[in-house]
Amino acid sequence: CLGSAGSTSKYSIRPWRKNALRHMIATAFRTIKVAISDAQESLGLVSKSRRIAFGHLHASGTLPLLQPALRNIFEAQLRELGDAYLSKASTLDRSFPDTAAYSTLYSFLRNIHLHRDDTPRPNTTAPAEQQDNSVPVHANAAQPAEAEVADEENDNETDWGPEDEDEEDDQLTPDAYSIFIWQELEPQRMAFATLQDLRSWRSLGDLRTGGAVRHIDRGRNTLAEANPHQLLGFLLIETSKMECFVQAGIMSELLVILYRFRFEQDPTPNRRMELCMALGALSVTLARTDDRRLESIRAIEEAIHLFTPLEELIKEFADYIMGMFRLSQAYALLAHKGSLTIMSNELPLYQTRKALRCARSAVADFRSHLAADLPGRILGTQAALARALHACALIGKVLLKEMESHQTSHDPCAIASGQDRCYPPFKQTPRERGFTWDSWCKEHLYSPEQEYVHAKMGDYSLGLVEDFAAMAEEAVGLYRNLARTNQELYEPLLAEVLKLQAQLLDLRPEKAIPVCEEAIETFERISSTFVDHFKEPLAALYLDLTRHLRSGYDLEKTISAIDEAISHQERLHQRFSIWRGYDTISALTAARALVHIRLERYEEALLDAEKAEQKLLEEVARDDWIQTYLVEPRAVKAFILWMTGQTEQALVELQSILEATMARDAASLTSRRKTYWASDDPNHILFRGWLGGVRAAAGDAQGGRQDGEQAVQNMRRLLDTPNFAPIEEEDAARARLVIYSLDTIDHILPHLLVLLAATLAQLGEFKEAMDNINEALELSKMHKCRDESTMKTALLLKLRLLERSEGAESQQIQKEAYTIVAQGFLAQLGCSSHGSGINT
Repeated sequence: CLGSAGSTSKYSIRPWRKNALRHMIATAFRTIKVAISDAQESLGLVSKSRRIAFGHLHASGTLPLLQPALRNIFEAQLRELGDAYLSKASTLDRSFPDTAAYSTLYSFLRNIHLHRDDTPRPNTTAPAEQQDNSVPVHANAAQPAEAEVADEENDNETDWGPEDEDEEDDQLTPDAYSIFIWQELEPQRMAFATLQDLRSWRSLGDLRTGGAVRHIDRGRNTLAEANPHQLLGFLLIETSKMECFVQAGIMSELLVILYRFRFEQDPTPNRRMELCMALGALSVTLARTDDRRLESIRAIEEAIHLFTPLEELIKEFADYIMGMFRLSQAYALLAHKGSLTIMSNELPLYQTRKALRCARSAVADFRSHLAADLPGRILGTQAALARALHACALIGKVLLKEMESHQTSHDPCAIASGQDRCYPPFKQTPRERGFTWDSWCKEHLYSPEQEYVHAKMGDYSLGLVEDFAAMAEEAVGLYRNLARTNQELYEPLLAEVLKLQAQLLDLRPEKAIPVCEEAIETFERISSTFVDHFKEPLAALYLDLTRHLRSGYDLEKTISAIDEAISHQERLHQRFSIWRGYDTISALTAARALVHIRLERYEEALLDAEKAEQKLLEEVARDDWIQTYLVEPRAVKAFILWMTGQTEQALVELQSILEATMARDAASLTSRRKTYWASDDPNHILFRGWLGGVRAAAGDAQGGRQDGEQAVQNMRRLLDTPNFAPIEEEDAARARLVIYSLDTIDHILPHLLVLLAATLAQLGEFKEAMDNINEALELSKMHKCRDESTMKTALLLKLRLLERSEGAESQQIQKEAYTIVAQGFLAQLGCSSHGSGINT
């Protein structure tokens, strides 16, 4: 079918059906891949596709690592390690290590005790009293004797490859591997790693693995050694620090095979614990690969299943270890859900909900372990609890975005492709007309999931977002305490959680602004070392800060924030985006022009509008479709012309702009699915309101009334859409709707009502005009931020309507109007002349 899709005959497949077939084939391939992954479980989670085929893996009593197939792939992966690291070395040198992942990985490896001699012995020859029935204790604190050895050897771990081959042969022994493993896994080293340690991690790993590869080429230090777990543990640590997780996954798989074999030969609690920890390390490494995330989930699930019988034996540390397992499971589920998101439009809610439950279970386990107040283990548990709280907040944000993606026209790929934008729980633009959650549930969910969605629909209000924000705030407090002990290690994590908290407080600008400012300050403080690593989160934070400040909290500060946001966007060299948000230089410049308009600085506003238009014209030269977005800076220019007394020219500009938006609306009807409705576009509604005001000021009051009433009607309908959050009188700030338009949603409706009131006043309909003014003033008072220019105009217009009365109300209005610094635009509305209907 796909082969004949390009045929020119009348029986050829239409393009939309060809896309449907491709989607069906992709779904079939994904289903087959899941089935293959299920079958891999019997092979110890080792993929056949990687040429590791062991039909008699557990049948023989010999060590599986000695099989030729395993040794061949082990050596081949090590020889490919140099090229894999070289391809990403330039990027890694400027990036900050994933210390949270290393902390989880090291916690698992400490419990395997890779630094010890662990030569397997037959279980039948040892007497009962010598059987190893102990369970390894979680090594969060180093033993004094071994800590001294680690300190003595710490000064000598600079290079792996000396020139003298004999000296190199003497160093590369199992004892040397044991020393290096102990040095790396010693808890104090990780908790108090300096910035120089973090920067030298990867280069040191490159030197060490290079020495190991050279000795493998000479036939030494292979898997045939007496203690292969030490070689595998050493290479797993070094390849993970180099972020070569494909090779690290191979080392983890070999460790799982080794400890699975030892557990089957000697099924003691000690061997069970070691196998659990090896599976945990395997899950951490595979979760960071691109195509083996499903195996990561299976590995951690098996680890949890194997660890459950041990909880009664080690009650003192069971909560902490189970918390580490649950946290790793949450990250594995989240990573796998992201890979599904890239390929599918129907996002599985089950994956995200399960990840959130795992993260919450991890938080509960760490709290329980912290409440035990064990000596010497508070610091490590606080770090683990902070990571778990961070995971809960992050997964909660993804869950809300996942629900939102089903009812928007935006591509849900943004959830998994690194988009840092945090949208409100319900987007303003519905995916299609007539969309309802009931119909979606019946179409996509089974009965139990339908019940869950209906029961949890209230959770997708602001209340649940605030719960996630509270988790992020608690993680911020923990990271602040940890940063006092090691600022270089924990400050980047603190900055990331602050950024997440600011995104979760998206609908609460008064709370989000200080969090954004603190996150920006933290990122700028640490970006001096890793120059290019934090430029994208900094740019995103400045965009968020700009969006919150422009709502009216501090307009002077808003201009400074917009300047910083434009500077960061220019550094990123980002071109115009179809998202039409504040991630474009032209949109930011147009927003700055609107801020100047509110401050009544029309000359600066005109310069910004012309800059925005010029920037878009440069983009149109490369992409013709961008010309549809030229209406925004053109509309701002028209409004400035109106405010500066050029009413006729402004009328011509706004009429052409409205014609362009209506033409875009008509053109979208020809597509298979309508993607643009002018009546649902806040920018179009605002432009029509401006057109009504300009027409009335130019003398066509009746035509201005029609445009003004239509604009107000469309905005009311848009606010009443179920996808909009309802306005609640007891907490008006909860109703703040973030929208990607020229003006914030808080200002559009009051502004339109004032324009319509002036038009009605010119027609002599004073009662209707007064009603509109009162509603505009009430809406402006509901929000903590307000457009002072519009407020001043509304008060002056109301005072003009009440000029015959000399009561207390007129005096109060006059007093309130004079407290506003802005001049207003009553004269531009045509209501100040003696010939207007107000004075008759």
